[in-house]
Amino acid sequence: MFGFILDYLVNVIVLCVAIPVTEKIFDCQIRGFDSLLTYLNIPVTSGTELMMTSAVIVAAAVLVMFFCLYFVPGFDRSLCYSYGGKKPNSLEAAYIQDILRDIEAAARDIPDLEIPELHVYISGQMQLNAFSIGRGSIVIMRPLLQALDRDEVRGVLAHEIGHLVHRDTIWGLLRFAAASVGQTAIQFLSLIASGFAFLALIPLFGFLFIWMSLFINAIIYGLQFILRIPASLLALCGSRQNEYDADAFAVKLGFGPGLYRALLVLSNGATDNMTLSQRLQSTHPVTRDRLKRIVEIMNGQKQV
Repeated sequence: MFGFILDYLVNVIVLCVAIPVTEKIFDCQIRGFDSLLTYLNIPVTSGTELMMTSAVIVAAAVLVMFFCLYFVPGFDRSLCYSYGGKKPNSLEAAYIQDILRDIEAAARDIPDLEIPELHVYISGQMQLNAFSIGRGSIVIMRPLLQALDRDEVRGVLAHEIGHLVHRDTIWGLLRFAAASVGQTAIQFLSLIASGFAFLALIPLFGFLFIWMSLFINAIIYGLQFILRIPASLLALCGSRQNEYDADAFAVKLGFGPGLYRALLVLSNGATDNMTLSQRLQSTHPVTRDRLKRIVEIMNGQKQV
């Protein structure tokens, strides 16, 4: 939830910069909600009106995503299809359902643990990967089924179900909705900058438009810094903790050994050779650290 709040605030800040620039260029008024400010007993000024407008726009995008997640039939399926996920063939379906029955049986032994209704899709992408998305969907790359044995696949699926149980995927999509607002604002400013760059070709007066284009591009770079640097670095801590928690969930169900072996196969030692820059940008912890924690939980050295 911390990552969502951070993304929400960062994108509100981005709009607080983008909206005045757009208003100035097109000589228009985008702001509103003065009556809402009055109702909330907040002084109505240009600054508060701008912040309220930005906050409402970002909130609207988040609410649309929330509505789609919980009230639009087939929304999860459409997300999986957008990533290349398709319904498994008969052999794959039987194999996966057998594994899911093992996981659900193990979950029944844990009080107050509810696993959502699961839907598994297979992607033909040539990667050793699997991911969960939406409220109860998992996408498995077909090469992963071929590279791992049954216990290892079970460990991976238990890990992905852990993300669904912890609602990491729901918060992730709500964060995506908030972030899309800031990205859209930056893309719109980029379009304006490109227009000024084109007008700069006009003889005699073109140099005026060059300065406008440079000014807007400077704003864009600043907004991209706000979006990418502080938000991503702080959010990565939550993303990495989510991975540890999903690993712990799989171990708690009794599938730690399979997950351990699966991580060895999937990483192939490459994760431990990342540079510092790559580690900072990675949403997943170093595999060595994940393996260490899995062993500690299985040996009772770390609490789940």
